[in-house]
Amino acid sequence: MGNCGGFASFPKGRFPDNNLVVFVAYRCEKLEALPSGIHILSSLSIHDCPNIQLFEEGLATKLAKLTISDRKQYKALMELGWHNLTSLTDLYISGKRDGETLHEEDMRITLPRSLTWMSIEDFPNLKYLSFKDFECLPSLENLQIWFCPELTSLPSLPPSLLQLHVRGCPLLTEACKRDKGKEWSKIADIPRVELSSTLMTKRY
Repeated sequence: MGNCGGFASFPKGRFPDNNLVVFVAYRCEKLEALPSGIHILSSLSIHDCPNIQLFEEGLATKLAKLTISDRKQYKALMELGWHNLTSLTDLYISGKRDGETLHEEDMRITLPRSLTWMSIEDFPNLKYLSFKDFECLPSLENLQIWFCPELTSLPSLPPSLLQLHVRGCPLLTEACKRDKGKEWSKIADIPRVELSSTLMTKRY
């Protein structure tokens, strides 16, 4: 469902279809809550729905894919414990280029060890990624960082990482220059690295 500016709530009850596994909400500014039964979902995407309260029933343990674009929702998950999303494989976190951002203290979280793909996008003031034990994520293969112009460094990266994509992050791109940049040693062994418009593929 999308562009439902006047939609404030679902009818009382559960999701209308017990076979529903994917739910997307886009630009529903007045929507405050999802129906009960969120635990049945395997994929949840919430875009530009600033008032929605996630996981009022607790964590969705079957959730494999999650997209959120609001700091309020991110903070709510911090309280519940990101690491408790034990089935999560794909995580997309975005902000807004008009100023909404996460801060370094918001990043001091332990992520689910099940993650294989992660994207961070549109945080104009973010300077560091201070995730806890990021290098210990055993399954992370793809990391995407877009449009974080103040970002200057990477965390220690897990050896499982196969692809790194960085766009719109000029300071980080400079720091990752081959052999010269202070972050080069962190990415030198990643098979595929994309920095802005430059694509580098490691050859063996």
